[in-house]
Amino acid sequence: ARQRSLIVGGVSVAMLVYGWSNYVWDIPDIDFRPFKVGVNVAERKALEEEAAGNIEIIAYRARNKQTGEVVEIPFEQYLAEYKKYPKEEWDLEQITTEPAVEHTKISDFEVSNLAGEDVTEHILTNPNYHFMVVAYKLWYETQYEPYTVQDSIFTADTVVTFAPDGTADTALVRRFVRVDTRTEQRPVYTFDPDYLERYTEHLNPLLAKAKEEGYEVYVVTGYTDPAIIEAFAAQTQSRWPFYQADDILLKTIVRSNPGLVLWRNGTIIGKWHWRQLPDWETLKANYLRQPQ
Repeated sequence: ARQRSLIVGGVSVAMLVYGWSNYVWDIPDIDFRPFKVGVNVAERKALEEEAAGNIEIIAYRARNKQTGEVVEIPFEQYLAEYKKYPKEEWDLEQITTEPAVEHTKISDFEVSNLAGEDVTEHILTNPNYHFMVVAYKLWYETQYEPYTVQDSIFTADTVVTFAPDGTADTALVRRFVRVDTRTEQRPVYTFDPDYLERYTEHLNPLLAKAKEEGYEVYVVTGYTDPAIIEAFAAQTQSRWPFYQADDILLKTIVRSNPGLVLWRNGTIIGKWHWRQLPDWETLKANYLRQPQ
């Protein structure tokens, strides 16, 4: 019994260490999420959207707001009798067919640039290898600093001139009066030093190599003020585009902040935790096998 207890205890500790290492140091060995390596996201998204568009309403479930009575009405019958179920008296719920292709977070894959323009199609149809940095949250604090604004004050004087024939001509002449000074506040964004190092010491050297060799590189963050993203890009010296997407979607793509995803032709070729990035030569030899 003692030996069995020791074995069980040892296995439990090993599983705990393995689970913790996956959580902190790496992404899971077995990925059950929809954005796993090898999935063609472009094709899957198109199939899910087509399936969602083909869903049919087969009935309505109606609940009387006053009595709580619940009835199910076949769709054709509801169309003929809908006046019997006014929205003021009934809560209506559609009963539909199941989609031929299950809905996943891939259906929600949408990415835009900082101007709000959609870049999803570009990402999913790019035939070349390209590197996506996934960062669902930029860790920062906001402080405010004063700055001075100077306003030049002018006035307009009416000047009347007379022609030799006695006709008058009126003109407005702008005249400088003074300079007024006022103090305003502007935000200053301070990013977590450890989080900055994940880029400056780990990701960016690898991304710089990729960019030098002609591969597209970009970062996708959770939705936030573009000014915050611009400040972050400046502080990390990240000289590549920053895009935005839903933070829950980004967490689903890779369980690392930041994480790195390699794409080609809408397919996920590889994913890495920021702590487990390969060096450039290893990555190129093992993953960038097809010519650009």
